[in-house]
Amino acid sequence: MDPEPRLPDTLVGDVLERLDLRAPTTDLVGLTAMYAAWCREVPWDNVQKRITVAERRPVLAGADPDEFFRNFLRHGTGGTCWPSSGALHALLTALGFDTRRAVAAMMYDRAGKVPNHATEIVRADGEEWLVDSSMLCERPLALRHGERTAIDDPLYPMRAAPNDDGMWLVTWAAYARDEQIGCWLFEDDVPQARLLERYEASRTSGFSYGLTFRRNAADGVLSLNRTTRAFKDRQGTLTMREVADRAAILMGEGGLSPEIVARLPDDEPEPPRAPSPPDRR
Repeated sequence: MDPEPRLPDTLVGDVLERLDLRAPTTDLVGLTAMYAAWCREVPWDNVQKRITVAERRPVLAGADPDEFFRNFLRHGTGGTCWPSSGALHALLTALGFDTRRAVAAMMYDRAGKVPNHATEIVRADGEEWLVDSSMLCERPLALRHGERTAIDDPLYPMRAAPNDDGMWLVTWAAYARDEQIGCWLFEDDVPQARLLERYEASRTSGFSYGLTFRRNAADGVLSLNRTTRAFKDRQGTLTMREVADRAAILMGEGGLSPEIVARLPDDEPEPPRAPSPPDRR
């Protein structure tokens, strides 16, 4: 079995400083502070992935949590679900949290029960909590067997219901459109190798050809794609406009370094998708 990635203490300290966070306690109070800081500072984006796909590198950016955080500290970048969830897991583990990785089917009602998303489940104060590095909902969501749970928030409404696999169906609000998205959790306590396998499988599909970027702000959520800037405010009101200068937004509101924005390749047409092979794990 591959060894679990471990972050150097100095890197953990640098990340906490960037998050403006002292080492949190490992109870729900500390988890809430940790996750809120992550959601405020670490974007969900494919900037590093786009660069490594375009440059045809053998390993996708951020697969190693150490590299993910060094990119974050230097350039302000985050990642898509596979690398960002792996990095969040490594950080939570380094801080002493009882955490485990899970695999899910995002948009399962359209895509089916395919392993296309990674997330984190943390045990704190005797309960289990979802802290997702893609949904970035700013508060842990309680996960209870036999009971529905919710976060009632105009910007980040979330629901969790037990599913047929003994895990959960989570619904959350899309940030660039007025839509609820279903996420079916069905693999629990998976190793880092599972995330790396699925990340590599996404090389020619998920978020590999055109920019996608999301960052939480004090007054709402900014998102940016191939042509459009979207902003959803704290009341859940969505506004959208076409943009001509994405680089300025990425370096300004997005907080990315000029160096990494200059390396971002132009968008490419996304090739037709072949049917996904069945997951035989």
